[in-house]
Amino acid sequence: SPGEVVETSLDPQELEELSDEDADADPASPTHAEDPAPAAEGQAAADEEDLTERLVRHRFDVWFRSLPGKTPLEVSRREQVRELYSSLRVTWHDVDQQSSIRCLAVEFVLAGVRGRYTQQSSADVSSAVWTLSESTQGFELVPNVGATLELGGAA
Repeated sequence: SPGEVVETSLDPQELEELSDEDADADPASPTHAEDPAPAAEGQAAADEEDLTERLVRHRFDVWFRSLPGKTPLEVSRREQVRELYSSLRVTWHDVDQQSSIRCLAVEFVLAGVRGRYTQQSSADVSSAVWTLSESTQGFELVPNVGATLELGGAA
């Protein structure tokens, strides 16, 4: 079984409050693992580790604790999951509010494969979301949450 679903409101403040960003940082700007000034390779790797720790570690730990681990097979699967997590590096993230739509984007490398996750949701979860259909030229009710996961390319 996949385990407990962890929900988020996608409130930009919710994710930003998890960060340890300096008081001088602009909260509206995306968080990049790379410093705008050229950085040493070791520093860029440390910044990516910081992003992974700040944005993912707590959620991963809560989810991981819910995984079964009583049988030898379950213990083996848990260790495989932990090993996969240890290969995760978050390289960039952004949380933005565009009108009534909350937008989250995360770029990462997992087991040497680059990925990008994006999610958009209506700020008012109880409101219907409509779009203009190109085919019917009428309004269509659409889900108030959408997400994409793109994987590809070696890091």
